[in-house]
Amino acid sequence: MHLFSTLIFSFLFLKEKLSRENIISIIIAFIGVIFVVKPSLSSSDILPYLIGILGGLSAGAAYTSVRALNKRGVNSSLIVGFFSLFSTLVSLPYLLFNYTKMSLTSFLCLVLVGVFASIGQYGVTLAYKFAPSSEISIFDYFTIIFTGIWGLLFLNQKPDILSLLGYVIIFFGSSN
Repeated sequence: MHLFSTLIFSFLFLKEKLSRENIISIIIAFIGVIFVVKPSLSSSDILPYLIGILGGLSAGAAYTSVRALNKRGVNSSLIVGFFSLFSTLVSLPYLLFNYTKMSLTSFLCLVLVGVFASIGQYGVTLAYKFAPSSEISIFDYFTIIFTGIWGLLFLNQKPDILSLLGYVIIFFGSSN
């Protein structure tokens, strides 16, 4: 969802062009996502999808803002720093009121999450600095493929045939 919203917001607010090829690639990759996720439309499952849509719209607005800030010459480290500061401040009340002691393994995993999220955020911020949203956002679909690989390697989650087909569709949609 954030890919569509990033492209639409960038088109509306940053006046970036959308090519027919970009739109076709995103639609093909999105079809691949449907194969991987296999969403249910039952009323008991709808809330997570709505939250996901809201998250996607918010991420699209954030990526468009990153692109706008980069176009205005704002330092990438400052952008990532404010992102981290805001995330910390928003999370702090939850941490204070719901703190539970973690094991050393959990703590180390959490540190790794922070390290890799920071590296990823720097990468995304720099990518949007050097190329328009229409050329960058399609690669976000690879997140689904990498998540599947990590799930297989570390959580022993084996993809079914529809998920594998979805991965292939995402790959070909992204390389279009």
